[in-house]
Amino acid sequence: MTATVSASVASSWINGAAVITGGANHQVINPANGDVVAELALATPADVDTAVEVARQAQRGWGSATPVDRATMDAYFADIGKKPSDQQDEIHVNPNRLAKYDAVALVLADAQRLGATHIGFSGIDQYN
Repeated sequence: MTATVSASVASSWINGAAVITGGANHQVINPANGDVVAELALATPADVDTAVEVARQAQRGWGSATPVDRATMDAYFADIGKKPSDQQDEIHVNPNRLAKYDAVALVLADAQRLGATHIGFSGIDQYN
């Protein structure tokens, strides 16, 4: 199962959220000097099963988007992701009650996968 994310252990990304998986921690060692440069939480078979099932479900929605739509968004996110974090344009997501959560989650996951780091929501007061 998953646990709360710790700042000192790199997490996995499952179902649109950072999670610490249930496996043992693994240290990444710099071979030049032997220093520990990162610590990763390894996945258990159950964690992998969860991630695969979530990905299958997500693909159903993302798979229905046309290749042109997906390529256009990916190119936009990739252009933003090439810039250093402090120079990236901010992506503003305007919520729509008719948009399915899965579709929004897939777009946000793609933006993150392609390096976009400044993503904000605007107009969310309409949901309060």
